[in-house]
Order: sequence, then structure tokens, then C-alpha cells
Amino acid sequence: MFIFTKKVVNLKIIKKKLRILYNKLSWHKDFFLLSAPYNRKSLFKVNTKDLQNVLILAPHSDDEWIGCSQIIKKSKKCTVYYFNFLGNNYNKDNEQIRLKEIENLCKIFKLNLVVSSSYDDYSDLKNLIHDNNFSHVFLPFPIDWHYEHLKVNLIFREVLNEKYNYKFKKLHYNISMALPCQNKILYSPLSKQELREKRNVFLKNYLSQHGTSIYRMNLQCRLNAKNTNHKALETYSSLDWNTWEKLLDFSEKNYHTKYKPLVHILDKIQKIRSQTNVIFHEFIQEEEKNKMLSSSI
Repeated sequence: MFIFTKKVVNLKIIKKKLRILYNKLSWHKDFFLLSAPYNRKSLFKVNTKDLQNVLILAPHSDDEWIGCSQIIKKSKKCTVYYFNFLGNNYNKDNEQIRLKEIENLCKIFKLNLVVSSSYDDYSDLKNLIHDNNFSHVFLPFPIDWHYEHLKVNLIFREVLNEKYNYKFKKLHYNISMALPCQNKILYSPLSKQELREKRNVFLKNYLSQHGTSIYRMNLQCRLNAKNTNHKALETYSSLDWNTWEKLLDFSEKNYHTKYKPLVHILDKIQKIRSQTNVIFHEFIQEEEKNKMLSSSI
């Protein structure tokens, strides 16, 4: 019985290693075959001198590093608001493990950490934004397979419903999915050493996330930089407020039919980028149609 169990375990390990090898070969094939995803004229470098007082909204412990590692490193002052979301694994042990991981990262890079104390009341986030003169707020891009990434946007919109005279710049970072093509995309460049650091910090600090492929995500960063003079790019969308709010309505309406299925093609670099562009284009088309209808009334 013991020998049989050991063989089954070994077979599972072999299958896992073969799957990882297959994925890496597939990713590299896509990387070399795909043309530059963004027009160089649409890319604008983030001015690090402007990053005086940054707030990063992190749904999960690791999102802040995956999406904003260079913002974290180059900001004069940086605060991370951690929503304490746990995906499909809401239990006390996992909560403590992931909290410890984000605490460690914040300690390494001397970040201020604010942990949400409730899943229902976000007055602490409202007060944090109201009481601090943030220069920038970074949050996930709404088009995403993970509902909790979209949820952060919905909460943020609700928190800002009471209109204060906010002067911060709102930027959207990407996590496991690339940003769709847009007229303006901001970026932070990464050198070969910085890309390696991004991978190593992730692997060393987020031990609970061994199933998350930082290798694939870094390859997406490298793909972002095609046709540029950089090794890799972390990218951010600067959706204006009106477009963002309309995209949130579109996202809520289409999450189950258009967004959720994207989880099945995350490992297909070419396909996931293509589908993200398709969804964003459908949103733009719908908005143009709505404008035409409203103008004809």
C-alpha cells in the first residue's frame, strides 16, 4: 500500500513538472511570436519625482508587489491599504499567513501598512484618503478574471461617493492579466536586475503563493517592453473618472459571462491579451452606441 501511494505521489510530481515545462515552452513561443502589444506613441514613463505620497490598494497579499514593485521602490512615501481578501481560502490560518507576508514586504521596503478591519465597513479607507494628501492612488484594472480585483474598484467608487476635492492621480495596475491597448499607458521600466529582484522577492516572501507563476507575469512585463529600449515594463492605465465609472458598470454586468472565464486561459499569453483587448473594445463600442442613442433622443 505504501509503495503504491508513493508511486501515485511521484506520478503527480512528474505530471506537475511536465505541465510547468510545457507552459514555459508555450510562454516563450508566444513571447517570440507576438509583436509589440503597445504602440510606442501610447507609452509614457511615470515621473518618479511626482511619486511623493502614494497609496496602493491591494485586494490580496502579493498584488501590491506584482503590480507595483517599481512604484513601491521609487516612491518617496508609500502606503498600502490591504483589503485582506483571501480568494477561495477564507480561514484563520490562511489569513494570518498572508497578513504576515504583506507585513514582511512592508517592513523590507519601509511602507506604511493599513489593514482593513471589516468586510462591510470601509470608513477607515474613506478617512485614510480624506486625511492624507496622496499624490497617487493605484488600484487593479477592472477587467480581470478575479472578482475581488473588480470588487476593490467598486468599493473605491462607493468610498468616493461623497465628493471631496480630491487632487490625486488615479492609476490602475495589472496583476495576472495585461492591460488592453489604450491611447495612453504609463509605465515604469525594469532592468534585468530589477526583473530578477521582482521574481526573487516574490518567491522568498510569498511562500503561500507557490501556485502563482511570477515567471509568467515577468514574461508579460518583458512583452510589454517589446519595441522599446527597456528590458521590461510595469504598466498602468490612466482611465479618466467618467470612463472608469462606466467600465465598472459594464464589468458588473458582464463579469460572469466575459470576465470569469478568462481564468481558463491565463497560461495562454497570446490568447489572454487578445481577449482582454476584445472585451475593452466591446466596452468602447457599447459606449459609442449609447452616446449615439442619447444624442438621437
